[in-house]
Amino acid sequence: MTRGAVGDIGLSNSCIFLDRDSARLHRLVSSTIMPLLQLPEPPTVSTLADARRSLESARTSVEELNVKIEVAEAALAQIVADSKCAINELLRERAALEDRVFRTMAYLSPIRRLPNELLREIFMCNFDDYPCCAWVLAAVCSMWRRLALGMPKLWSKVSVLLA
Repeated sequence: MTRGAVGDIGLSNSCIFLDRDSARLHRLVSSTIMPLLQLPEPPTVSTLADARRSLESARTSVEELNVKIEVAEAALAQIVADSKCAINELLRERAALEDRVFRTMAYLSPIRRLPNELLREIFMCNFDDYPCCAWVLAAVCSMWRRLALGMPKLWSKVSVLLA
């Protein structure tokens, strides 16, 4: 027998029992129900009494099994809820790490090592080909926004669309 989250687990005839009581109950029910299928016809007083006792025993067993099923389902629901919480926490940690990786990669990018003067010259070369590029350049990142806003000539030709 191995110990599980709910109780002892036993195997019998390809059935899994959560504890020894369930296995014992299964054997008891099997031994009391199987003889019912072999009762004589027509019923006699003694076989009717045996059938009533067997029925009462089976009903009691059903109730006991219902309680055990409810307990096992509640334990399973708790395990699932705990697992979902753990998974959600791991997902949050992963998202934070992915964000950190993204920011670190952006920081290590070679374009960040260019001097501001060289970036301004590149902006102006772009301005010669595309006079309305200020909006695009200012939207790349905060550093480029500061540079673009500090270059009045870059903003000398701005198209504004009115709806």
